[in-house]
Amino acid sequence: MLPWRGSTWRGFLSAGGRAFGEALELYGGDWKRLKAKFPKAVLVVAGDFNQDLAPRHCYGSRDQRQALRKALKDTDLSATTGGNRDPIAARSAPCARIDHICITGSAGLTITATFRWPEASEPDRRLSDHFGVAVGVRRS
Repeated sequence: MLPWRGSTWRGFLSAGGRAFGEALELYGGDWKRLKAKFPKAVLVVAGDFNQDLAPRHCYGSRDQRQALRKALKDTDLSATTGGNRDPIAARSAPCARIDHICITGSAGLTITATFRWPEASEPDRRLSDHFGVAVGVRRS
């Protein structure tokens, strides 16, 4: 999980996106090492990124969005739940997805659909303050 607005991470304060940037640098390095160690594997990174990647800004910051997009690109990861495929932004203004499923872009997979649950106006607070998310994939 990447730090949310206002949270510290390993002693780094959130001001100026510092905690987010430091965590992203560490995780991005892990993603690169995994890709180097297992070059033929499909890398899937999923979790709470605490940053939207929707067409309109909702949560996080523009700088964090740019840094996350760069880190994903640098490791050939595609945010399957970002952009116009965001299953929250498409159905629930003004919300947007901050939990993402990222898959190696060169994996030869096509995203067939993105889903959220429950299909309600709000997540089921007994389970989480976030909607669940899933993606449908097929071999290209």
